[in-house]
Amino acid sequence: MKKERTVDLALLGFLVYFASYVTRINYGAVISEIVFTEGIAKSSASLAVTSSFITYGIGQLFSGYLGDKTNPKKLIFLGLLSSSLFNLLLPLCLSPLYTCAVWAINGFSQSLIWPPLVKILAENLTAEKYKKACVTVSAASSIGTVAVYLFSPVIIRIFSWKAVFFFSAIIGIAVAVFWFLAAKPIAAPKKPEKQKEENQHSGDFGKIIAASELIPIAAAILLQGILRDGITTWTPSYLAENYGLPSTFSIITSVAVPFFSIFALKITEWINKRKIPNELFLAAILFAAAGTATL
Repeated sequence: MKKERTVDLALLGFLVYFASYVTRINYGAVISEIVFTEGIAKSSASLAVTSSFITYGIGQLFSGYLGDKTNPKKLIFLGLLSSSLFNLLLPLCLSPLYTCAVWAINGFSQSLIWPPLVKILAENLTAEKYKKACVTVSAASSIGTVAVYLFSPVIIRIFSWKAVFFFSAIIGIAVAVFWFLAAKPIAAPKKPEKQKEENQHSGDFGKIIAASELIPIAAAILLQGILRDGITTWTPSYLAENYGLPSTFSIITSVAVPFFSIFALKITEWINKRKIPNELFLAAILFAAAGTATL
């Protein structure tokens, strides 16, 4: 695989993941403004966030399966485009129930993006280039979060919280179309040979999972996700309620965490490459530090 293709895939993946974050976390960014402006109880408004997390998590399982059976490039396009359309629809919802339903479906649409994207990167890049591409793509989550928490207060000041979803949808649609056109030259994933496929599905599934040591890794990822998404989602509401800050100012203040994580990604990559090559040991150290800071 040529270096140019590595850059192409990394940049394409970066754009897709950036757009997916913009069209997914924007509700959490403006939830304090929605509660204040619309006079909705925070418990009712937060149902949409919870439902989205649930459908996003469950949808990942279906997405991984569909990514093996269908064209992952089309799956990413479908997920990002449909998510953008639900962003356009959300400001038109007239009740918290409709908002919850729309955002729950949006969570499922979002789940169609990440597993196929990882599959494309893994099957078109060498192991070393795949690691570098993953760092680049992962940085899009932090940059997307920073973008949402920076432009949301500005849009709210000029227009309203509803306009945040319209602008997010425009970004999502533009990136979806660009992905559809730019991803055509990417080689289609190779189908496994029949014998290999039979061997892959042979044996007890539970024993395979246990032997692969995926359970503790999955548990760590689950807890890390709770820490990250919980802090990112609820910091604006926490600042507004406990310190009396205006919702727009509390949203801007919340940008500190994802902004720092952009640099943390590069620092972690350097530590892994130069100091601690064992990924699991390094992850354990970093997770312990995060847990200590949270306490």
